[in-house]
Amino acid sequence: NIEFKLDWTTPDLGENRREPSVVLIDRAGKESIQTYPESRWRFSPALSIPEETVFLHLSQGVMLADGARILPNSFLEISGDVVFHESGEIPQFDCRIDLLMGGRITSTIAVDGEWTTELYAPPTSGSTPLTWSVSCLGTNGIDATDKSTSVRWMIVDGFGPIPSEIEAPIQNTIISNELIDVTILLSEEGGVDRESLELVWRVEDAITGETLRNGREPMSLQGQELTGLRLMAVSSIDLSVVDDSMLSERLTLVMEVEGRDLAGNTVRSFSETSLNNRWSMEWYKPEFSFDAGAVTYSKLDLELGDKTFINVEVNNVGDLDGIEKIDIYIVDENGNSDLLRTAEVEVPTQGVASISVDWEPTTTGIQWVEARSSEGEVSIGPSVDVRPQPELSLNEQVFGQVNPALGSLLFILIIAVISAFMMLMFRATKFAGSEEEIDWEDYADEVDEEFENEVSVDDDDVLAEEIAQKTSQEVSVPAQEIDNTEAPQSDSGWFQGSDGRWWWHDKQNNEWWYQDENGNQVKL
Repeated sequence: NIEFKLDWTTPDLGENRREPSVVLIDRAGKESIQTYPESRWRFSPALSIPEETVFLHLSQGVMLADGARILPNSFLEISGDVVFHESGEIPQFDCRIDLLMGGRITSTIAVDGEWTTELYAPPTSGSTPLTWSVSCLGTNGIDATDKSTSVRWMIVDGFGPIPSEIEAPIQNTIISNELIDVTILLSEEGGVDRESLELVWRVEDAITGETLRNGREPMSLQGQELTGLRLMAVSSIDLSVVDDSMLSERLTLVMEVEGRDLAGNTVRSFSETSLNNRWSMEWYKPEFSFDAGAVTYSKLDLELGDKTFINVEVNNVGDLDGIEKIDIYIVDENGNSDLLRTAEVEVPTQGVASISVDWEPTTTGIQWVEARSSEGEVSIGPSVDVRPQPELSLNEQVFGQVNPALGSLLFILIIAVISAFMMLMFRATKFAGSEEEIDWEDYADEVDEEFENEVSVDDDDVLAEEIAQKTSQEVSVPAQEIDNTEAPQSDSGWFQGSDGRWWWHDKQNNEWWYQDENGNQVKL
């Protein structure tokens, strides 16, 4: 009666069926063999890890059909079972399981046929296999795990989606406060998480950087592809929240794309790329310019001493009224410039305003006017040749710039008008003074008869005194002597005294008049 126990490391001879037999050998060396086919059994020392029992558990990343996409140095967990390959029975002993990923071996112990362990992804990006094997085999043990299925491809992705191009809005365009469409191309090798994409925008003051308006808009990924170099993400922004009054300041629109890829990497910022994610918004401001021929003169033929009016027209092609400062220079042929005047002009939106300046050249030669704006624009007027002032002829001195023939005609007309006026005055004076003339002659005769023997013709002072005494009851006598006997009488009632002056007596008003050396009529 024989009892025996088999070791599971029994060599595998290529046939897993076993049949017990008994061999008896006597001392003489003779033997006898007895087999027992009815007691046959099957035997295999092969252990395996079934592929369907292996599971990955990720802290970050996403599962793929043949593995997972994970971040560098990210944590993950893997578990599985170990069984006898032929029977599927669980070994009643502890068995070591080895796992290999990124060139690093991690071991764990299967207890009651179950095992689990923690792993860390490699620190560098790339694709690496994760494999496992049974390591508790004896000398004749066999690992029957299927090598074609005992692998998971772990894609270590350390880079998020990269914005590769901005199709809309076009770079360097001016953004208005209305609804605008946004199209951004992304580059991603591992796959974009389409549900995570958002467009983040803000409107800020271009000078201070202060955020005035901001918002978030969902982005949709066009097509079904999650990987590629030109994944198109689209969205739109309603900028009507920016009031027109705000556009009087310089504003900037800034955009960013937020989201992640399947590995959990966030979308790269525009600051990490060469793309410009900033756009200037419409700026309501005055914008000044000069048209061709903006500088004109009232006179081009100039001599020293002449004056001309300079007119400068300034355009405002902007969106607001504004005041512009214009510097007006006189430039000579040698390039020397002299500031003539600085003027400020208020120009309405989409309108034109002008500046007028007097210019009297002080030097001869070719010169011109340049108008320069505060924004650096320059408008150049026509060149003029300033000549020295010539000596004037007699005709030019008399008539100036007037044609001599026209000047002579004008002079004759003026003389004729003055003569006619004098004749009219003479006739009016003659008729008005006829009665006074007769009265004076009567009075003069009486004076002559009374005083012709009492006064001397040559003694002017005595004559004047006597006339004053005799006429004190009627007239005011002049303080000079009058020779009545020799005084010639004029048709108008005037007579010439011995002093050489002409006298006239207004009997109605009892007034004496005489003419001085300048011909002026003086009342005594």
